[in-house]
Amino acid sequence: MRKEIGPCDAKTELPKLLRRAESSKHHRETPPLSTATHSGKFKPSVAAAIVIANMIGTGVFTSLGFQLLEIQSGFVLLMLWVVGGVSALCGALCYAELGAALPRSGGEYNFLSQIYHPMAGFISGWVSATAGFAAPTALAALTFGSYFSSVFPSLSALWLASGLVVLLTAIHCTSHASSGGVQSALTALKLMLIVGFSALALTMVETPQPIVFSPVAGDGALLLGGSFAVSLIFVNYAYSGWNAATYISSELAQPRRHLPIILITSTVLVALCYLLLNYVFLFTAPVDALVGRVEVGYVAAQYAFGATGASIMGVLLSLLLISTVSAMIVAGPRVLHAIGQDFSAFKELGVANAAMYCYAFFPVDIVLRKYSYLFRGDHGLEHVFRGAGHIRTALDTP
Repeated sequence: MRKEIGPCDAKTELPKLLRRAESSKHHRETPPLSTATHSGKFKPSVAAAIVIANMIGTGVFTSLGFQLLEIQSGFVLLMLWVVGGVSALCGALCYAELGAALPRSGGEYNFLSQIYHPMAGFISGWVSATAGFAAPTALAALTFGSYFSSVFPSLSALWLASGLVVLLTAIHCTSHASSGGVQSALTALKLMLIVGFSALALTMVETPQPIVFSPVAGDGALLLGGSFAVSLIFVNYAYSGWNAATYISSELAQPRRHLPIILITSTVLVALCYLLLNYVFLFTAPVDALVGRVEVGYVAAQYAFGATGASIMGVLLSLLLISTVSAMIVAGPRVLHAIGQDFSAFKELGVANAAMYCYAFFPVDIVLRKYSYLFRGDHGLEHVFRGAGHIRTALDTP
């Protein structure tokens, strides 16, 4: 019978559980997923690039309009992103400890399998790979395709999105050097576009908005109100992805040393970017023009650069999403790969690159069906979760 751990014992028992899990039969180095360099490792800078690209997606460019429906104080709006950043940093600190103690690829699948039970890890890993990564990958790819097809109407948004997923999958199936190099370059481009957009918008806007970013009377009530809590939902969604480096732990050079630094510094850097972007949005565009709008980045660019500049900026902002799609394609298949190594029923996924090819199917299928299989009772869900019929067999197989 498993011993129940009370609050007073948690401080002494948790380290024992982690040490026991670390030496269990489930703990072993996961071979690299790509075929070209089986002995290769990702540099810490590549892991940081994956975290940053995973976090900075569509959320920060779409959520401000909904927050302004209830909150129109500049100070409170920025505090939303500060609180969200602190929350994400707390998560990063916890995962830094877990990742250093259990340095194996797979993220939550690895942690839950070793600390609690393989069934908990399997369920988490299966849902994470088929929905938690696949759906956001498809959303980011579709948003990218929509931006480009609006500028070039002859191009199909669906085929642009699908082509992007397929192209990036092919790149990440080559080697750690080429995969990491592409990801680092895309993330660097994303950061440069954010800084460049912010600097140009702040200097070129003709009429800065008279919004106050210091505390004023009534801000205290807003900070403690229900509207602040509801708005944090959008903010926390924008901050999701800070755990991305834990999905490639065993392919990271010296994970015990580097993983905590990667998670913490990447989360702090993203928080600074989010504060900068929201400051720019509120400084350049009137509140009335932003309220309820999804495309707040485009609206802010329109007021800063005019209609033509906004169209160009819309395309440039869509380029930010390429790195997001790329980072998810790197991280997502690692879950399936780890499952394939642990359970004989899914052993095909443990073969190098097999999980990568399998994973690419999910976002492409979502894109081409326009999310229909997630919301309709057709063959999509049946196809995606057909493997769930092997759960009992897989969990019973050592």
